[in-house]
Amino acid sequence: MKGLKHNVHIGRLIDYTLGKRGITYAQFARLLHCDRTTIYHLVRSKSIDTDRLLRISQILDHDFLQYYYPESESHQLTVELPQEKIEQLNASKITSITIEIKTQK
Repeated sequence: MKGLKHNVHIGRLIDYTLGKRGITYAQFARLLHCDRTTIYHLVRSKSIDTDRLLRISQILDHDFLQYYYPESESHQLTVELPQEKIEQLNASKITSITIEIKTQK
């Protein structure tokens, strides 16, 4: 797969995140519904099952999948709206909008 990072040690990243958040292995084991031994194995593992990784990401509110892909380029687009359109959005209590950009094939 193009762009996929292969040198990720996900267990170390999880362990680091636990430490940063002040969560013990025992607390994390309870959250993950497993025993501490499983957590010890998990933080020493270079890779883990994606279903488990997604669950861990949810529990710790941290996207661990991001470490497998190189940083993508950030593109910012500024769109100037007419004052009338801004007033309509404000009157409708709309606080954000999404703009979809499609390219022709």
